[in-house]
Amino acid sequence: MALVLEGWTENNAGSGTETTITLTKPTDATVQIDDLLMLIVGTDGSEETEQWGSDPDSDGWTKIFEVVGSTSPRCDYALYVKYADGGEGASVTADHTAADELWGFYLHFTGADDTDINSVIEVLGTNSEQSNVTTHPFTALSTLTNGAIVVAALTFDGGEAGFSISTGTGWATLVEEQAGTTSNDASGAITWKTIATAGSSGSLEIDSASADGSYTRMFAVKPATATAVVANGTPAEATCSALDGTGVVVSPGTYEQEGFRWRSDDGSESTATWLEAQDTNRTGPAETTVRLRFLVNLTGSVRIDDFKARVRKVGDADSEWEDPA
Repeated sequence: MALVLEGWTENNAGSGTETTITLTKPTDATVQIDDLLMLIVGTDGSEETEQWGSDPDSDGWTKIFEVVGSTSPRCDYALYVKYADGGEGASVTADHTAADELWGFYLHFTGADDTDINSVIEVLGTNSEQSNVTTHPFTALSTLTNGAIVVAALTFDGGEAGFSISTGTGWATLVEEQAGTTSNDASGAITWKTIATAGSSGSLEIDSASADGSYTRMFAVKPATATAVVANGTPAEATCSALDGTGVVVSPGTYEQEGFRWRSDDGSESTATWLEAQDTNRTGPAETTVRLRFLVNLTGSVRIDDFKARVRKVGDADSEWEDPA
């Protein structure tokens, strides 16, 4: 199952100063047990200590980071994650100690790694700080797992918003939220993209309609992985009868699997990238296309046209042998 951002909502606590913000759970797709839920919240506060609570609604949220405000830039933001447990309500309320203008996003992912909430954000990028500018750059990061989704979040000391992506390719259309519309208010924005092959997120800069301070940060969500295993012990052998061009049996023969090797689906037969050494089992992201090359020895008068490889999911007693795609 590929990692997918199924839906999101954006909310604000109004242009007045508040100490709580209520975020509505996305309904684009049904939330299932162990789906990844995420909150990104921010303000224009200048408090220089952490203000966001540790666990909104005491509902099992884990705070991954909070960047505190300052006099310049005068803003903050925080990130929370949790695995859905079926007990979530239609909304969640996040607390902020000081009264400020508050905004937030509530995101729902399917296909995220569900083994450890503390490592589902596989890479936490560098926080970048800007003061009184109209171009807000992000520090790029490198993902660790094929199929990871990089989320980029911006918190802005002003409610004028009017954000647009000025540098960067492959990013989703910006989603922005304002708590008020003046320079004394607050706003935030997010975008994201899937990195099919682990590596650089690429560059990103977001422009604002007016000059003010901001923080920007990227982080990568880890996809679930599936273990793909090929037995590598006693070679698989099968005695067969080879046929000549007329369909007449000419002699017995034997197929023997000598080896296998995984490779990416990223080139021709000669240029595609190898993923592992020969005869090395592989763990990789689910629903990601890869290739598996076999080395087969043929003994006797056997036609290679008669050989057909089939695959089966290891560890699933009910799995059937299937023809590879």
